[in-house]
Amino acid sequence: MKPEINIFLKTQQTFKNVEEKISSKELNLILLLCSFSVALQSALRDFAGNQQASTGLSIVLLAATTAIFFLIYKYAYPWLLWKISKLFEGKASQQQTRLVVAFALLPSLIILVINLLLIGIAIFYHDPEIISYSSWVTLLVVALLTFRIAVIGLSYFNHYSYLYGLVALLIPTGLFQLVYFAF
Repeated sequence: MKPEINIFLKTQQTFKNVEEKISSKELNLILLLCSFSVALQSALRDFAGNQQASTGLSIVLLAATTAIFFLIYKYAYPWLLWKISKLFEGKASQQQTRLVVAFALLPSLIILVINLLLIGIAIFYHDPEIISYSSWVTLLVVALLTFRIAVIGLSYFNHYSYLYGLVALLIPTGLFQLVYFAF
């Protein structure tokens, strides 16, 4: 099976198999698609609230948001996780941490597929209200899958227990939540 699908079933084994095999181009493609998925979800949420936005401006904002998320997911977030892992005497390299972030973001592609289907349906039925549909169950499943993959990956590469992986993941998540709610 492809590692992008196998990551959901045999997470630790997948990390073991792809660690040396995945190229930086493949890693960048995964990060770019996941960044686009998160940016599109944000754009569709904004579209649902304000349907007066121009198409050109929306595309530019979508591209800029995708680029920002890509840079965060490729450099900032893996670096932060790597630094926090070092506090717990983790053994992972920055590249391994970047691999964990990329594979942990793969569940966001589920939302991308759903959003693209909704856009197609909305265009077919000429009903823009369909685009604003969002299921909390889908978001919860994606969040849990992301969390699971990240904890297992951090624990595997840093050679420590799942509890340390969980704590290493919760610290930057808490920091991002503080920044998000502060502004």
